[in-house]
Amino acid sequence: METSTYLVKHIVLYIENPNAYSQYCYSQSVQKFFVARVDVDSSNRAMFEKQFARIHKITQLRVQNDFSFKYDFLFCSSLKELYITNSKNCVTDTYRLIGTLKETLTLLYIDDNGVKDIIDHFNKWKISGLKLKKLALRVPELSLERMNEVFVLDEIVSFELHFYNDVSPYKSLKRLCSSMKKLRSINISWCNFSFEKVMQQLLGLRLYKIRLENYGREEREITAPEVESLLQGHDLVTLFGISNGIISTGEILHSERSLGSPELTPAVQNFYENFNKKKFPKIQIVCINNLMCFM
Repeated sequence: METSTYLVKHIVLYIENPNAYSQYCYSQSVQKFFVARVDVDSSNRAMFEKQFARIHKITQLRVQNDFSFKYDFLFCSSLKELYITNSKNCVTDTYRLIGTLKETLTLLYIDDNGVKDIIDHFNKWKISGLKLKKLALRVPELSLERMNEVFVLDEIVSFELHFYNDVSPYKSLKRLCSSMKKLRSINISWCNFSFEKVMQQLLGLRLYKIRLENYGREEREITAPEVESLLQGHDLVTLFGISNGIISTGEILHSERSLGSPELTPAVQNFYENFNKKKFPKIQIVCINNLMCFM
């Protein structure tokens, strides 16, 4: 056991409701795996405070709407991932934290239905030139044409865009994604939008993962012919997700828990039997209403 601990480089603990057992697991991980990075996926304030006290030894930080903290560090070379939820209600303006971590961040997740114009909020703290690999924005709406004011678009590999308002900027999406030269994964979650129109905007891109979530409609069965039609021209895609009436938290927030359930329902069985696998040989996984179908 003593020798094997040195082989562990990164630990992520998912703690939804902290108790004595989870506290023990956390303390033991920090003490025994002192060479490894110990991160915590939790929305609990106590866990946030424990992690913030170890700011120079963690790689990810999750900030919720009722957390407060002091900016008493000038530089943190270890912190790579920042997750922010409902920042407008925070005692501390968490957008200022983004500027502090600008040189090290590779992932930024923002879920905030109270920010009317997120670009202006970035500009308030003079944040620009963010070079991220993964970016998730879950906001009321956003001027996609202004995103280059804050982000270096051609560095983004994975992009998630969720709108709380009923807007569907198809043409702006096409222009934006065309500027993301390294983009390989995209997740679009809008209200009452057209799957066909979004897929048309994505033609010509080198995408391996595409997930579409239409949460403005009632859940319905999605057929194999419908998915085949949507995939026309997207020959590189290995994972395709599509859902009606279901809102997920996206892949970036919980990457290890976001694919969906592998439950073999009649709908999944029917899809598997009718999907033309020879026509799309690179497809490995299709997610229908958050149910996985391995091809």
